[in-house]
Amino acid sequence: MTKNLVVCIDGSKYGKLAFDKAVSNFDPSTDRVTVVTALDAITLGPEEMFTTQSYDSITRAQAERAKQLLKGYQALCVDMKLENFELKVLAKDVCSAGEAVVQFLEDEGSDAVYVGNRGLNPVQRLLMGSFSNYIVNHSPCDVYVARK
Repeated sequence: MTKNLVVCIDGSKYGKLAFDKAVSNFDPSTDRVTVVTALDAITLGPEEMFTTQSYDSITRAQAERAKQLLKGYQALCVDMKLENFELKVLAKDVCSAGEAVVQFLEDEGSDAVYVGNRGLNPVQRLLMGSFSNYIVNHSPCDVYVARK
């Protein structure tokens, strides 16, 4: 039976660890892997709200970083001789990266998602949020958290 696996990457060593874990559980003869990177909605400060130039330049820079990141993972997939893979940038203007991923998982009918975990302490999670925590608590499918 084909499994639809999703791997969330962000350019960190924890995203790479999630990718490695997913590939180790991947059956190339039947499974499909989608490597995704999600962009957070951009929040502009008061001085930036009156110009679209700031928003446009930030959006372009984010998209370019995501494109370069996925290019690297495409090369990894080719080197590993993975054939049934897809690369996607998830970008939503009105939601967080976590919300964009959960929506993607629902839309695609994913069987499992792999995410990395930076090992934030409770105060850091409160201040910065935790992508992996959001996915664990909102995902419609099984979640595998790759730890350091």
